[in-house]
Amino acid sequence: MRVGVFVVMAGRNSGGPETYEHNLVRSLASLDRHNEYHIFCLSRSAADSFQLVQENVTYCILWPQSRWISFSISLPLALLSSQVDLLHATFTPPPFSPKNYVFTHHCFSTFAHPEFYDPIVLRRLNGLIIKGLKKARLILCVSENVRDLTAEKFKISPERLFVVQNGVGENFRPVALDHVHAVLKNTYGIYHPYILYVGELVARKNIIRILEAFNHFRHEVRSDIKLVLAGTKSWTSE
Repeated sequence: MRVGVFVVMAGRNSGGPETYEHNLVRSLASLDRHNEYHIFCLSRSAADSFQLVQENVTYCILWPQSRWISFSISLPLALLSSQVDLLHATFTPPPFSPKNYVFTHHCFSTFAHPEFYDPIVLRRLNGLIIKGLKKARLILCVSENVRDLTAEKFKISPERLFVVQNGVGENFRPVALDHVHAVLKNTYGIYHPYILYVGELVARKNIIRILEAFNHFRHEVRSDIKLVLAGTKSWTSE
């Protein structure tokens, strides 16, 4: 069987969606050396970011840099020439696909809170997501919440919606506490117990509510626990 995987976020230092694409492809490759996997990438840097060379894994670099052309023309042509049996669209589907595809739906926030997104990006992204929700043979939702909200808004049959939660990477593992304490102290200057948030420092992550809740906690409990925010900034960080 020939399986196509269309990756959009790989090689862009884009957080969760990029991590999903990297680990999906690497895990499939580690589990299966029989079927063929054709990874459709938007750039050479995206292909290189997987750091994976394997006989049954082939990278196809779409052209040109203009996404409207590569999404609409180059990808459908590449799907036909590679003769894949099925495509997995890991973030957004192509505007047109000559092959059946599975679509991963990561988040509902673009519909629930459009005010947190750049209007131009939002229009393009939601348009592709809606097309994927209509055309995909199966829709993989990363949580029950995403599934339920999607089913309610778009009236999608439950038979097409499946919850497939994100896995846990091998880098998450037990570490000796003395080593942990040394790293926290020497690298980050953290000595006290702390509450940790990991993710982009952007409005749609509800950081303001975290700060308000922590302020309330500090006043109620009178604790010396710290709040640690670990993440990159973006256009709504301020």
